[in-house]
Amino acid sequence: MIGIVGLDGKNLFLSFENEKPEIVDRALDIEHKKPSHIVYHLPKIMSMPSNKIQTDTEWGFTITKDDDNPVLLEFDSHDGSKKAASPAFLMAILLKEHKKVIKAEIGKKPKEFGFCIFGDFNAESQKSVE
Repeated sequence: MIGIVGLDGKNLFLSFENEKPEIVDRALDIEHKKPSHIVYHLPKIMSMPSNKIQTDTEWGFTITKDDDNPVLLEFDSHDGSKKAASPAFLMAILLKEHKKVIKAEIGKKPKEFGFCIFGDFNAESQKSVE
């Protein structure tokens, strides 16, 4: 699995169940049902060519596109409406939320972020994820 993992090793998911997006650990929910308000596997999705996205039957969100975006994730919002966003935009939300958690832990905003990218990527996929 390619994903974003918290310091405690749990997989992290971006939930739109409430008005403000939030990072949640919902692995059990994902295993037993397909919540349509949670998006995940962003690095995996970003590593695939836009015309060859391999969807997963376990996802509660769907992959779509429009004239401006070759890949959009469509999910349910807190108010019941459907929303769509690019994987890059959703990743930016995740990083912003991570910064908030780090600031709460150490008392100041981090100056830098470090990433370890695990997975079996070819050069093109690795560049997409980076």
